[in-house]
Parts: sequence; structure tokens; C-alpha cells
Amino acid sequence: MEMRNQLKLMASGAFCLVLATGCVVTDETADEVAETQPFIDPVVLANSRCGPNGAQPFSALKSEELAALADSFDFDSPYALPAHVVEHFHYKISTESEAAQLWFDTGLAHMANFNHDEAIAAFRQAQQEDLDCAMCFWGEGLSFGSNI
Repeated sequence: MEMRNQLKLMASGAFCLVLATGCVVTDETADEVAETQPFIDPVVLANSRCGPNGAQPFSALKSEELAALADSFDFDSPYALPAHVVEHFHYKISTESEAAQLWFDTGLAHMANFNHDEAIAAFRQAQQEDLDCAMCFWGEGLSFGSNI
């Protein structure tokens, strides 16, 4: 057993030495590397995101065009997740309503999946199930908060 631990220690030490030296074997010279194009050309990236003519600021759009961009999410019909998904996000809250607990857990699951609109809808449904559930209101506030 002692010999195995010594071998592991030697192998990890050698690996750390390679990482610390930062050695990379290549047949290119430093000048050739410096002359290569960037990995992602910023102009190509901008055109792929904004189109070849560039992005149009929202202030340049007419009110009808802005209305078409408006969010049309239906917060009154939350999407229920399968029980085997929701059970991984169970967090016991102080409610006697099983439905409120289920919708709260569903909201947490949607938050973990960065599906904030669905999380808001689930937390609102939990609020309807138990109007005294403070954590159900907290969950909605969390969903409106920072995404990252």
C-alpha cells in the first residue's frame, strides 16, 4: 500500500512540473505563431450576431416594430416538470400545501435550468396554492434577479 501511495505522489508531482513549466511542443517558430489570425475574428463574430449591416438600436425602431418584439410569455400557465426531475430540487419550505411545495420545487428546477420565465410562472402558481408562503414570493423575486 505504501508503494502505491509513493507512485501516486511521484506521478502527480511530475504532472505538476509539466503544468508549471508550461512547455508546449510545436514545430512553429514564435514569429510564425504571432502572424497567425486570431482564433475568433471579432468582425466575423459581430456579423454573425448582428448581420452584415450591423445591429439596429432599439431607439431606431418604430413603436409597431417594438411591440412585435414584446415578450409574449404566458405566466398564467406554468409548465409542470416530471416528478423525477423536481425531486432533485426539493427544498422544504414552511407550507402545509403539498401543491405549493411542488410548485416551489418546480420553480427551483426551472431556475437551475436558466428558464426564468417558467420559474416565475411556477412560483406564482405556488403563491396561489398558499398565499401565506413567503418563500413562494421570494422565489419569484429570485427569478427576476441576476441571471448569472
